[in-house]
Amino acid sequence: MAKYDDKKAILEEVNHKRQERASKQRNSNVEYLVNDVGLPEEVAKKLVDKENLAPLGKEELTARAEFFKEKGLTNTEIGKISKKFPKIFSYTVPHMQEICSILQKSVGIDEKGIVDTITSFPRIFSYKLENIEEKKVFIEKNLCPKGVSGIVMLNKDVRILCKSEKELGARKEFLKETFGLNEDECREVIFNNPYIVNMAKEGLAKKADAIEQVFGSKKYVLNDKFVLTAPPEKLKFNYMLLAQCSDGPFTFMKRKFYMHRPSVLYARAKGLQRENRKMRPSLMLQASGYFEKETGLNTQSLMKDFPFDNDVAQEIILNYHEKFPKVPITLDEEEIKVIVAGGHSARAKKEVEMGEV
Repeated sequence: MAKYDDKKAILEEVNHKRQERASKQRNSNVEYLVNDVGLPEEVAKKLVDKENLAPLGKEELTARAEFFKEKGLTNTEIGKISKKFPKIFSYTVPHMQEICSILQKSVGIDEKGIVDTITSFPRIFSYKLENIEEKKVFIEKNLCPKGVSGIVMLNKDVRILCKSEKELGARKEFLKETFGLNEDECREVIFNNPYIVNMAKEGLAKKADAIEQVFGSKKYVLNDKFVLTAPPEKLKFNYMLLAQCSDGPFTFMKRKFYMHRPSVLYARAKGLQRENRKMRPSLMLQASGYFEKETGLNTQSLMKDFPFDNDVAQEIILNYHEKFPKVPITLDEEEIKVIVAGGHSARAKKEVEMGEV
């Protein structure tokens, strides 16, 4: 029993010393990332957390940081991708070099494109880009419009490489069913919006429903590839707001009206009304500088004069239904909360989830 206790004590001491060394190394890594790379301390600590990064030696950690700097990334950009993907420093330099080489040689992405990929999709380093030639052939045969190379598609959004052939095939069938598309139409939509293969199905279904309510057909995605970037609640609400300011036909429909904040459009409408001027949607949808030049009205000041809140949103919705009963558009309570909280912002979504609105 004594020998067992002795061995146990020795093992515990060894483990304790190992943990101490690891802790010192982690602290050293945090210090390096803060002082030499310029990361915020909070980000640096997250990066070297035991679940994200083994306690690397300084040389190895330095080599990984230098890899990004040699690609032309600034400390600020390194900090941003670190926040987006905390495991970014867990990959060896040879591994990252290999991924970049594959993207350049097999996909044809140039150096600038490599940097863009790293900053927008650092998770690319977590994938093994195996069978890339077969994947290119599959993408060309199954996703691209006729006559379009798979490389062209991949240069638009390399994330497609990270989906299996089974996943891509299933997504195409889902899009056909959700938007009522035939084979050629579906290929066109995917080619114009390659990021669609990574969008959540639930979100896409809501977008399809909103597009149908506003434009009368889900197939409007073939006319305006940017409409898929619109949060469904903002697409519907902005339509209701602007429809009431338009004499019709609704000329604003072709002006990407869904990209503007509801609070801005409301404040501008009220500002024009106060000045006894016509509430022209084409003017309300202009950039702030142009709007001020043409009207003499400052958007930020108008937003203070005419704050946008739940009562305002409810009134706009009610007035729309009274004026256009034959074109019903629905917004549920959660969608209205998001609109009131700021539209499509992540903060607004979070506030809704936390019940703060």
